[in-house]
Amino acid sequence: WADTLTAAARQYLVDTNTGCYTSRRQLNVMAVLSGVATTNQLPAIYNSVLRAGTPDWSNDLTPYYASFLLDAYSDTGHTEDGLNLSRSLWGNMLAQGATTFWERYSPSWHDAGPDLALSPAGGDYEMSLCHAWSSGVTSWLTEQVLGVRPTSGGFQTAELVPDLGDLQWAEGTVPTPSGNLYVRVTANGTDQTAHVDIPAGTTLDVGLTGQSVTVDGAVATPTRLAGGRVYVELAGPGSHDLASTASIYFNAFSIIQAVGFSGGSGGFQAEASSEGGQDLGFLSNGDYAVFTNVDFADGASSFEIRESGYGGTLTLRLGSPTGPKVGTLNLPATSDW
Repeated sequence: WADTLTAAARQYLVDTNTGCYTSRRQLNVMAVLSGVATTNQLPAIYNSVLRAGTPDWSNDLTPYYASFLLDAYSDTGHTEDGLNLSRSLWGNMLAQGATTFWERYSPSWHDAGPDLALSPAGGDYEMSLCHAWSSGVTSWLTEQVLGVRPTSGGFQTAELVPDLGDLQWAEGTVPTPSGNLYVRVTANGTDQTAHVDIPAGTTLDVGLTGQSVTVDGAVATPTRLAGGRVYVELAGPGSHDLASTASIYFNAFSIIQAVGFSGGSGGFQAEASSEGGQDLGFLSNGDYAVFTNVDFADGASSFEIRESGYGGTLTLRLGSPTGPKVGTLNLPATSDW
């Protein structure tokens, strides 16, 4: 029935002129968070309804519902807007003397204070000055900005995918059944560095912005590259320092996929492999492939490859196709890997 309702919402609730789910924030936020809004609809929803300054912003927003808007900002790729909302709503609340989160707040309430009994909006509505439903910003900062989220029960597996927006750093301690998970992430231009203290019993999937990552100073083999991030998996207990970069680096002492080449000469090309993924095919005598940024640490004494073909001799050189020859491998003819 969920698929039926989703299809019906997309058919009947969308304004064909704007591509949004009416002009109200609430409906569009829920459309984003529920997955009803399609990827193609997200830019229109953000630009027409969610972005600060659009018409529905003339209506006050309670801290309770603002928490859902924060998640919608992150889901549409606008975490920085969420940080600005946090500063305006919760930040100003704290600046005006709040020691707990209030049920209602508007930055226009310049005279609001901890002794407030009635809503400054007028009327006789009594508002709570210690309102649990106004605390959603704390989970958003932890899960979306710092980026720590459990992916299975009891934090047996978790992920760290920081989205700092305009922040230079974020730091937090997340309690788990096995102990505290501590994280500090720092922006380094478009790259990121992180320190993590992982408790026993937790495996952490770390995704930092970039194409390559070092763990404790050594180039790590990524588990995957996705969405402009490089991922590695770390098992607790342990403390680790990570640093990502937009450049691609390879660890010479782990498997380097053939399709990681950055250039070359000849008619070879990447093709689908019978084992899944891709391999380099159509290699001829004299062809060469270039792999840049390979970390050999203190040096290597041997190398190996997996191949399937007519055989031949493979030569490994450093620096250029005519650079120092550091290894040669005779390849037998074979029809299998």
